[in-house]
This record gives sequence, structure tokens and C-alpha cells, in this order.
Amino acid sequence: MGFLQFPLDLPDLRRLVPPGGNSKEDGLINCYFAQREEGRLPSWY
Repeated sequence: MGFLQFPLDLPDLRRLVPPGGNSKEDGLINCYFAQREEGRLPSWY
């Protein structure tokens, strides 16, 4: 892993439900895991 790269083992947190529910469901499609899955995640940040 390089200095400013996303980790290769990003967890898929979309399956988890936070206490009190998820009030920001748009975040599920914009999370880093979903972006990597769709090829939208840059190789570095």
C-alpha cells in the first residue's frame, strides 16, 4: 500500500444498520466501497 492510497481491504458497511437507523441513505451509493465497486474510486487521494 502506498502512502496516500485507499486500502485494498475496505469493509462493506452498507450491510450494517447503525443504532437509530440510517438518516443519510444517499451515503450508501457514495461510500468508498461502492465507488470502488463501480470503478469510480480514484487510485489515490
